[in-house]
Amino acid sequence: MPLLLVFYNDGNINLKIDGETIFQSFKEFYAKPSNAVDLLRHKSTKEYKDFDKRIF
Repeated sequence: MPLLLVFYNDGNINLKIDGETIFQSFKEFYAKPSNAVDLLRHKSTKEYKDFDKRIF
C-alpha cells in the first residue's frame, strides 16, 4: 500500500519516483498504529521504527 500511495500522491499521479520518496511513504504509512499491527507480530519486523535506508 505505501508504494501505491507514492504513485497516487493525493490524486496527483507521480510517474517518476525515487528511493527517498518511497522510504518516506513507508515511514508515514507505518507511523499509524493501525497500519503497523502486522509488523509488530513478527520478530523480524518488530523494531520497524528503527529501520533506516541502509536496511533496504
